[in-house]
Amino acid sequence: MNKLNICFVLLVTLMILPACNKEIERKENNSTSNSIDNEVKNDEPLAVDVNSSNFEWTIKELDNHYAGINNSMAIDSTNNIHISYYDEDTGELRYATNGSGEWKFYKIDKNESGQYNSIAVDSKNRVHISYFDNTKKSIKYCSIIENRKNIENIDNIKLTGTKIPIVLGKDKRINIIYIDDINEILKYATYSSVNWQTKIIDERFFSINDLSLIVDKKENMHIVYSVSDDIYYLNNKKTKWQKEVLSEEALDQEARGISLELKSDSKDNLYVVYSTSIHGLKYITNKNGKWEKFLIAKDDELDIVRRYDEVSFGIDNNNKLHIVCRVRTSVRVDNGIEFENYGEILYLTNKSEKWEMMQVEKIIEDRGDVSLVVDEEGYVHICYNGDGVFRYATNRPVNMAKIVDSTIVNDEVVLLSQN
Repeated sequence: MNKLNICFVLLVTLMILPACNKEIERKENNSTSNSIDNEVKNDEPLAVDVNSSNFEWTIKELDNHYAGINNSMAIDSTNNIHISYYDEDTGELRYATNGSGEWKFYKIDKNESGQYNSIAVDSKNRVHISYFDNTKKSIKYCSIIENRKNIENIDNIKLTGTKIPIVLGKDKRINIIYIDDINEILKYATYSSVNWQTKIIDERFFSINDLSLIVDKKENMHIVYSVSDDIYYLNNKKTKWQKEVLSEEALDQEARGISLELKSDSKDNLYVVYSTSIHGLKYITNKNGKWEKFLIAKDDELDIVRRYDEVSFGIDNNNKLHIVCRVRTSVRVDNGIEFENYGEILYLTNKSEKWEMMQVEKIIEDRGDVSLVVDEEGYVHICYNGDGVFRYATNRPVNMAKIVDSTIVNDEVVLLSQN
């Protein structure tokens, strides 16, 4: 080949390469493009306020001095409640359960261990907890079997800032996802009767607000997370992770970010319930064969302004949704001149075909996670921190509920034996 032909080939190659790179970028963008109409399907909010006095809530204090700012809740096959929570005052991960007919409390780990915890219970009612150890800078896993605990180190990372979801699969498979904030990586850890394996799912992160995980009946993983104004969805139903944008919220500087949770119903339809603090409370579902978005509750209603914050939800056996949300509320008083400001724990549900919203408790100082589970009879169980006290609430009738009055102090927390 003469020099003229070589130059011609090089010139053509240089012209083709940028086009190839753009094609790769275009396909990648298509894989993360909106597959959902960003507009909500309803102009008016679905939920209406109902008289809370018509619903009887039993509320018990579980722990104090800002315990439970980070918390998670699970329910076993016999309707026993299991709660993992972090005590900011002592730097301890704690575990509470009413499985014996009364509430018992256990110290699981110490030295600033237990932040961003998540709990799950398997078919044999064994407890599994994932959490962050801020002293050793590591993701940890704890199992509790027959009143004995076993703690394992999964991965060493310097920082994470979101909940570390844990979900159990078939054949004793344990699935955990978490964020490595320093390296901006979304990671996945799995254990299947032999050892832990960690993998990178995505490497292009800046600041994730919230993260949620489920595993469907076919053992496919589904993940949703929020970054800035957007909600992303990933699944591994194919050989590679598939990613798409579910919502673009266009938040302003007043917004606290997006709080969200992902669940599936009995038919493996997916639901994402989320709050943005300024755009109300919404949910997204694919139950009609495509992603659709619905407004459950507005942030501004006549004389009430609500800023929806932390959210958690469950789905009952009739595929009805039950949602709990931490809300900052302002009510116009004195003919609209002044505002009364307070916090609320709100419960919302569509179990009676129409959406209803009611107050569980009015609180002054509000911060931290809220968690909700639904039992076999469709009653809900909630935990949250209100006014510096960690609380449990349920709408299950008192004569059916496993609740025992108790006053908890630090010295009464039992340290489980270590395998």
